Amino acid sequence: VSPEGVSAYSIARDRNEYELQQLLLDPEQTHLNHQLLEATKLGDIEKVKLLVEKGANVNSIYDQRETALFIAADSGFDDIAAYLIQKGADIDHRESSGFTPAMIASSDGHDKALQVLIANGADLSIVSDDGYNVLQLASYNNQFNTLKLLLESGLASEHELMVAARQSAVEQGNK
Repeated sequence: VSPEGVSAYSIARDRNEYELQQLLLDPEQTHLNHQLLEATKLGDIEKVKLLVEKGANVNSIYDQRETALFIAADSGFDDIAAYLIQKGADIDHRESSGFTPAMIASSDGHDKALQVLIANGADLSIVSDDGYNVLQLASYNNQFNTLKLLLESGLASEHELMVAARQSAVEQGNK
């Protein structure tokens, strides 16, 4: 605590330094959580399972408010995504730009991870801070297989697909 009465934790909170906040509260737990996120980035399902069994928090926040599930979806690790969901991961957690795991999987064309998220109840109607939903992100990033998946599974109508495609074309033309 500084002479002015300001704690390191309050400074970390005010600066949105989530990882530092966790470290100040519980260094041992923070180490486990950090290892979980690193194992997820590497796609190491066995290490992920071991760390969760040791007590790593599946909803710990990393860097830009990303969770292990977000990282798994971003990397296309559907097996890790399924395991984390089974262990209680927040399927619709929003990172610093308002993206959910389903949004990043859709945007990157990680269809198996997206299917896992959908099967477990991901809310596809959520929009990012920039106003994009899963369908629009897939369209904008030319993820045609993802668009086909959304259409064939009844999660998007042909009309919604056409609107998203038109919107993407207009936005890409304005760059």
